Amino acid sequence: MCLLPPHQLPKEQEQEETTDGAGLQVALLLNLSRCCLRLAERTNNSMKKEYNRAAVKGCSFALAMADTVRDDGTAKANKSMDYTGRYLRARAYMNGNLFKHAAGDLKYLSKRYPSDVPAQRLSRELKRREMQTRKSEKKLAKEVCRWVDKVTTTSTNEEEEVQ
Repeated sequence: MCLLPPHQLPKEQEQEETTDGAGLQVALLLNLSRCCLRLAERTNNSMKKEYNRAAVKGCSFALAMADTVRDDGTAKANKSMDYTGRYLRARAYMNGNLFKHAAGDLKYLSKRYPSDVPAQRLSRELKRREMQTRKSEKKLAKEVCRWVDKVTTTSTNEEEEVQ
């Protein structure tokens, strides 16, 4: 399974550099995180949250390892791993309704890769979902206020009748 679409893959020379031990571990962690994301997106039960958490942890660990590998001098090879890790982690945060964390990763991607279309698309999706969540929370808050008002009004009327 590829980490990136074919047009975004590193050149063969760079791919060979990622097959060292740490680079291979990073690639495996990112693929595992991608699998967790797909499971979370296709699951409608309580495991959805756990799959998202696993994807976030896997991406975070892969990014930390990629930084270690990058310190060893293979920065070019890890550019795609850095991008993939941030992108997948932003998706996992977004699926878990952790919009501020997702926005942080997407902001990093927009600064580092300004012309990247998938990251821009995910950023627009994040804004749309934030607005949708705000609307539903506002609607729920209004319903709760109406319910509380109704209950307090009813209990006040009952107390007056008793006296």
